[in-house]
Amino acid sequence: MEKQLRVLFLCTGNSSRSQMAEGLLRQKFGDQFEALSAGSRPAGFVHPLAIAAMSEIGADLSAQRSKSVQEFLPPEGTPPDVLIALCASAARECPSFPAGVRRLDWPLDDPGHVTGTPEECLDAFRRTREQLRAAIEGHFRGNNGNGKAGPQPQGTRVELRDVAKSHHLGATEVRALRGVTAEIPAGSFTFIVGPSGSGKSSLLYLIGALDEPSSGEILVGGRRLNGFTTQERDRYRREEVGFVFQSFNLLANLTAVENVLVPFMPRGISHDLRARAIQLLKDVGLSNRLDHRPNQLSGGEQQRVAIARAILKRPKLVLADEPTGELDSATGAEVFGHLRRLHEDLQTTVVVVTHDQRYLTDSDNVLRLQDGKLADGI
Repeated sequence: MEKQLRVLFLCTGNSSRSQMAEGLLRQKFGDQFEALSAGSRPAGFVHPLAIAAMSEIGADLSAQRSKSVQEFLPPEGTPPDVLIALCASAARECPSFPAGVRRLDWPLDDPGHVTGTPEECLDAFRRTREQLRAAIEGHFRGNNGNGKAGPQPQGTRVELRDVAKSHHLGATEVRALRGVTAEIPAGSFTFIVGPSGSGKSSLLYLIGALDEPSSGEILVGGRRLNGFTTQERDRYRREEVGFVFQSFNLLANLTAVENVLVPFMPRGISHDLRARAIQLLKDVGLSNRLDHRPNQLSGGEQQRVAIARAILKRPKLVLADEPTGELDSATGAEVFGHLRRLHEDLQTTVVVVTHDQRYLTDSDNVLRLQDGKLADGI
């Protein structure tokens, strides 16, 4: 029998965040992982609002108990395989574990420190629940291990055939891409990674028909983008591709719902379309932010609005250019969790440009670029 991966969530104080994370990992992945939680001062009980927030999604924490982190230290204790620190103080004060323990930092605010009405305090625990759920699903989804065949991909296949792209800066030619040949399978979650200046974004823009190659071919669903007329390229971008950019690109005077609906405004907004936009925002954890404008949203919340906007058209292809570049690590993991959840639900093809390889899983398709070419070993 394959050994369970031991995952320990750690935070300081009475450990409500780590208890919620333990319950979420167990709920989502069952026996695939051994979910554990610890705190620097475990209270021996679970915060009532943590129990209430988790019960809303069918998870019962009432009998759960966190341990002291000292119980996982050798020689008496058995260390985890993965240690996830859920607050900055835990990351600073964490004792030294053996070298083989993989460590991740997902700093989250303590919902127990929020003051206000009972509903406002419960909302703080709900937000923490959704942040943890998205981060956990985003990081561990590639290892779901349920043995079940998923739905057939609804996304589109992308073929790159000796694609080159050059720019001219005065008399100087800059070769951004130098003959890239690769395939992005339909329904895949694909990363394009590489150092700055390797041609990652240039390749993404070519796939999205935001630019044209200097030579070579790009086929999307068997159709040559090079052969598209101007009208066909416009229709392709408008109807088949969802874009997510690093800078969010939200309109300051519109609410979250209205920003999701922006691409459809020239054609009119039906009741059904508005209802779908609202549901998508709820799906990415923004049920309490529907009427908020961008300056009332955090960076992670703005990016989730952008993801909902990209998904609303039910695209065959989603292209994301450094979607977490403006975000901290915990918020970035949360955003990727929502991207992966929507990818799984819609079975669309997702292509992400990133310099941060922490978000990659073993099930992802990865293209590694170096100096405008695929790196050796691809």
